[in-house]
Amino acid sequence: MTESPTTPPEKALAPSEKTLEPSETTLAPSEKDIDPSENSLEPSNIIFRKQSNAREIWRRFRKNRNAMIGLVLFVIVFLACFVAPLFISYGKVTKQDIRHRFASPTISHPLGTDHFGRDELARLLYGGRTTMAIGLIAAALSLLVGGSLGMLAAYYDRLDNPVMRLIDVLASIPPILMALAIVSALGTNLQNVVLAIAIARMPAFCRVIRAAVLSVSDQEYIEAARAGGTSDLRILTKHVIPNCLGTIIVQTTMNMSLLMLAAASLSFIGMGVQPPAPEWGAMLSEAREYMLQATSLMVLPGLGIVLVTTQLNLIGDGLRDAFDPKLKN
Repeated sequence: MTESPTTPPEKALAPSEKTLEPSETTLAPSEKDIDPSENSLEPSNIIFRKQSNAREIWRRFRKNRNAMIGLVLFVIVFLACFVAPLFISYGKVTKQDIRHRFASPTISHPLGTDHFGRDELARLLYGGRTTMAIGLIAAALSLLVGGSLGMLAAYYDRLDNPVMRLIDVLASIPPILMALAIVSALGTNLQNVVLAIAIARMPAFCRVIRAAVLSVSDQEYIEAARAGGTSDLRILTKHVIPNCLGTIIVQTTMNMSLLMLAAASLSFIGMGVQPPAPEWGAMLSEAREYMLQATSLMVLPGLGIVLVTTQLNLIGDGLRDAFDPKLKN
């Protein structure tokens, strides 16, 4: 009979030898075998950069074509008027030459002369400088006083009623009549005109900024700051004002055009800037008698008022849309 083959006995392992675990037999891949594109798509490797608030506002503002056109034109007119003293002396504004009155445009007088022989271009630029300066300073004063009153009335309940009753009394008087009354009482000069139209426009700033502060002061982070012992001054400067900044900028821009119109109106009726100082409203008033003889004397300052106020309104509309969070993309 044939014997079945027997399997050789297994060799005993030495005590020093160990059985390799499956995890130990796996070789680590080398750096050459790693595809760099495999880790580049991991969510942890993707960096998200949040766009700043100012850049987002500017991006939305640039998308408004009318606002950009208004901004560019306003910057051109503003620079032309405020840089004029570097190229045109003030002597051309007041120097009279009766022999060359109503002169046609020449190299020395690009826009001709007026009824006193004064250079029309110099008076137009210096007059625009005065008109825009009145609007800027009056808007700043109205914002400082009216905005402060509105902010305090909204933040402190005990001040709300007396402050707003005072604003209601001021708002019951038409702004142009209030400005006329103030100028009549104080006198007709540039400083009084600025003060008069600033006071007349103050109620509008107070009411708008009060409404903006009321919407912010009830937020939870304001109550948390109060509970944490933060002072009222710090809360107003660090939390309230920054969150109302959009409303403040839009309100100031929109009211600048109204303040410029008010200043030109006072000068037109002889209660504003007095001759021989140039101002667009005063130039319109002087040119009424010569409307048929020299039409440009009325057209140019009137066109300047219309253009600047329209540009400011376009800029204000664009800022309002840019600051509106509902229009975020």
